[in-house]
Amino acid sequence: FPVTIMELAEVIGQVMNKPIELVHLPLPQDDPQQRQPDITMAREVLDWEPSIQLTEGITKTVDWMKSIL
Repeated sequence: FPVTIMELAEVIGQVMNKPIELVHLPLPQDDPQQRQPDITMAREVLDWEPSIQLTEGITKTVDWMKSIL
């Protein structure tokens, strides 16, 4: 499902139990208003597609990063 950078930052902050300070700057003139990544190649070449929810994925990523630091 589509997620904004702001929503992503909020999830990361919740998972890490730390406030995330967002700084809003003007967008460059040629910045796309909406990004829509295409994972067709991942599906075709790797036979992969997302299978877990965002919060679970962020939690697993944070846990993995903590384990290697």
